[in-house]
Amino acid sequence: MQRSVPECITGSIQYDVDFEKKELSVSVLDMLEDKDYQLRLCHKGYICTGTGAQALVKKENPSKKVTLKYSKPVPCLCIEGWSVMTDAPRIQVCPFKNRVEELWSGITFDPVEEKLSWEAVCHVDATITLCELQEGGVCQDLANSSQSHVKRKVTYSAVDPHPRLCMKFKTEAGVWVKCPFSEGNFPAWEISTQEGLPQLLVMSRVKTSLSLSKCDKTAADECKDTQTTVVEVEKFQTVKPDLALDLCEPSICIKAKRADVKYGVTTLYCQPPCSRSVSRSKGDDSEWQLLHVVVPMVALTTAIIVTAVVTGLAMIVYQIKVMKAAGIARLPGPHTASLSSMTEGSNSKTQLSKSVLFDICGSGGSQLKHGERSGLLNDSIKLLEV
Repeated sequence: MQRSVPECITGSIQYDVDFEKKELSVSVLDMLEDKDYQLRLCHKGYICTGTGAQALVKKENPSKKVTLKYSKPVPCLCIEGWSVMTDAPRIQVCPFKNRVEELWSGITFDPVEEKLSWEAVCHVDATITLCELQEGGVCQDLANSSQSHVKRKVTYSAVDPHPRLCMKFKTEAGVWVKCPFSEGNFPAWEISTQEGLPQLLVMSRVKTSLSLSKCDKTAADECKDTQTTVVEVEKFQTVKPDLALDLCEPSICIKAKRADVKYGVTTLYCQPPCSRSVSRSKGDDSEWQLLHVVVPMVALTTAIIVTAVVTGLAMIVYQIKVMKAAGIARLPGPHTASLSSMTEGSNSKTQLSKSVLFDICGSGGSQLKHGERSGLLNDSIKLLEV
């Protein structure tokens, strides 16, 4: 009966989706032959609110096909069509009705106001909670952060934009967790080395109050606080907190959390890496220096001195052997040259010395005792040097 009454004919809609280009290729079947046909994209709720994408299918168009572009494939995005006439009935087809996860992409953050917001494009019944992402993928709910959403905007004020701060969405269809700061870098504090020793330095991107607690780790998931201090940090400034602790002790941990926000996460830092030079005590450092620096230097110096002494002795022995081999009658070149330039008186003295040496070292020398011969030899050498 509906197909027989022109005013009741809505036509039928078929579509193909191009996810890469974000396009819908729409075809209209069974439309009135003497009427144009209107198509548009809209978000379906109590009414279907247009998104701005629309097209007109002319009755003369043989293919009855148009292309509509979309921005997000959310569940409530529908194709709406009707014949161009007064009070024409309308029909909607929703290509993405099962893609619920697309609803949670509308999270925004205002860094000046430190305000985290989420507004759903589609009408959805959901409970939203802020949570802290733990190891293993579990997200622990933050106290007093649950809100129910029907059609209004969800907002959280005074939020610390930490990579482990997330939003949890619960619906009848399931649970989804979105972490809007996971790809950012928002360090509230960090450890750095100063003058060869580990120092706890706090640096913040914004003006803030940071609560730091020293705790003793007693179990895998327990850390008992023993000392707490609040540090005021200016924007992009570095502060050294007043905490008496040895960062190299494996049982000592530090809890850090912003004290000037309503919603934030706690960072636990345990077992910081300490280099060998930092973790050694002063006594060990002195012993290490003695073993690896002083001893090798003394050994090297001693080796150089011994080498020099041995070399000098070897040269002296070599000169004596040369003199003996020459019978002492002929002296080395330098001495001969010097003797040739001496006066005639000096030559007489030299000839006398040569004669004495010749007699000592020759066959006649065998009649002298060894000690006397050595003494005469030494006296002769001194005479030559003079």
